[in-house]
Amino acid sequence: MRGTVPRPAEEDAASRLLEAIQTNAFCRLDEVKIKLVDACNLRCVKCGHWRASRRGSPDRTRPLGQAEWLDAASQMIDLGARKVKISGGEPALHPALVPLTARLAARGVRCSLTSNGTLLAGALGRDLVEAGLERVRFSVDGPDAESHDRIVGMPGAFERLSAGLASVQAAARATGRRVRCTLNTVVCQENLSRLSDLAAWAAGQGVKQMALVRIHTAHLPPGARRRLGLTAADLERYEQEMLPRLIAQGREAGLEVSPTGYQVTEAGGVEEIPARGLKGVPCFNAFTGAAVYPAGDVYVCCHVRDRRLRFGNLRGERLGEVLGGEKGRRVRAVCRAPGRKIAACLTCDVNIADRLLQARHLGFLP
Repeated sequence: MRGTVPRPAEEDAASRLLEAIQTNAFCRLDEVKIKLVDACNLRCVKCGHWRASRRGSPDRTRPLGQAEWLDAASQMIDLGARKVKISGGEPALHPALVPLTARLAARGVRCSLTSNGTLLAGALGRDLVEAGLERVRFSVDGPDAESHDRIVGMPGAFERLSAGLASVQAAARATGRRVRCTLNTVVCQENLSRLSDLAAWAAGQGVKQMALVRIHTAHLPPGARRRLGLTAADLERYEQEMLPRLIAQGREAGLEVSPTGYQVTEAGGVEEIPARGLKGVPCFNAFTGAAVYPAGDVYVCCHVRDRRLRFGNLRGERLGEVLGGEKGRRVRAVCRAPGRKIAACLTCDVNIADRLLQARHLGFLP
């Protein structure tokens, strides 16, 4: 909730959310995150979607088909979903991407896509724009082919990404639709020194926002951890020197630089927002959202696969039932418990500034 004086509609929504938390009931379906596919056409060293170790997972062996995803979309619409964020793996690999987007957008659901961009040139990018896609988050790791392709492990990826971005932008202009194109960049040892160049490249492409996310290395093999991980000295330089300069550089070029987990101080510096500030505050997403994985599993969010946070599965169960039924109540009981000890929850920095404001407004924080 932004602003110092909430509007009446925001106050009403806050009251309903607070009542839902107090009674352990599902409040409303505000946002759904769809992990459409587990596979990827790149070989990013920072990511595991392409690794052989995942080949036996249900997400690979029993993924939902197009008809099942379209049925899931209809269930989301019936439950009043307002926003759906589609990602993967690489979601452009799934044939359901365009019809899924079209079904949701036709009923007023705001749809966004996170993609590596390499498959969006030509017909696919145009079809997505015409289907009603409102936003594309392009995953970009460097300002040129040498740096980007080295991180994603695929020669030619930067060229295809650039073509995909241009294709979406051209389709938006041709159709008169407003499609917001932004960049997502995982900040790591390999691109730390190129962030200024990347911001300049983004501004030159007409991109309006660049989100920076510090790399998490716990899931990586030791070699990749050493190659990509940020040292304490790296983080100090990033926070104290680079981020203030990048934010100022972006403002001059019309580019909003958004570092996840940080806020800009009155003096123009940058300070980290500690995730532990939300320790003991309920996970609001358990009451207003869900994440659906490729094989139909429904979790609280797309950042944790802890069984305690699993609502159910869309094969044989309806979304409303898994969110509002007894399974949902058990999951929300975990998410509202002050002493919950789920590592990913205790370190979660997703939308942390907004979550802190919301927690204060609802009375969970002073």
